[in-house]
Amino acid sequence: MKKLNVENPFFEFMGRIGDVMLVNILFLIFSIPIVTIGASYTAMFRTFGELREGKTVFRSFFTAWKAALRRTVP
Repeated sequence: MKKLNVENPFFEFMGRIGDVMLVNILFLIFSIPIVTIGASYTAMFRTFGELREGKTVFRSFFTAWKAALRRTVP
């Protein structure tokens, strides 16, 4: 039953692929209004950096997006 273990390298790899897909979908959704594309781009790269530390996708993207939006919009 070692093949069905959740800590199998295959499942960890597929989890990373799923996280990358979620970040890209969030980037596309939040950059629909052209004004927020800079904040979305910044949040995407910050989220990719935080994924290495094991943080969640949604929380890190939304926090980074809000922080980047505050810096860009007066």
